[in-house]
Amino acid sequence: MLRIAFLFLFSIACGESNDEFAVDHDGMKSCYFHLLCDLNYTKELYEALEQVEPTFVAKIWEWIKQITDVDVKPENTLENWVIYREKSCKNSEVQRFENTNEFGRLSGEYGLVVCMNQFSKECKEMEESIRTVARWAKAFRAGRNEAADLHRTGRKSIPEHQIDIVSDLLSNDRLWTVRESSVEVGFSHQTAWHILKKWRMLGRSVAVINNQHFANGILRLPDIWQKV
Repeated sequence: MLRIAFLFLFSIACGESNDEFAVDHDGMKSCYFHLLCDLNYTKELYEALEQVEPTFVAKIWEWIKQITDVDVKPENTLENWVIYREKSCKNSEVQRFENTNEFGRLSGEYGLVVCMNQFSKECKEMEESIRTVARWAKAFRAGRNEAADLHRTGRKSIPEHQIDIVSDLLSNDRLWTVRESSVEVGFSHQTAWHILKKWRMLGRSVAVINNQHFANGILRLPDIWQKV
């Protein structure tokens, strides 16, 4: 569940830079490696993981070390990300996907164990980690340029309250056009178009994942997203 949620959220971020991106299981993996290897988003990925519970972060780096055979410490550091990227990005696409599947197996086994008691500290930490990455992806999609929200030079910056207003509008009636919504809420056409496009992209992505049943846990993602 955790791996699927992480990859799904990264795929939304990837969609920010590639409007033709189509969400599927392999596509989500490709997106992650697009961010890591092609765009060299080591700093952004490091900052996202920096907000995750330390205990779970240590497990993630233990799995990465075990799977990719890289000399990293069981802690989140930018140096770890650089070392991991250098090794992983030299692998073939087949090897990358095999490593990702193995990571999913290890994280899935861990999740089953710690969440046998859903009220355990470890289980709550894992669920909170998913929400944390969701917050990161949400800030990434919004394109805000504040340092705390992962600065991305040249990306459109839209205040969070404007996104919320348009989202509420669409929740009541999905037939709003760009022109109608911009007049209704008082935003420019460009701002309304940007928000509408990303809002609908998220809806399509969730629908595709649910329809194709990419792990039972992903069915909880829309509810988790609402809590972000």
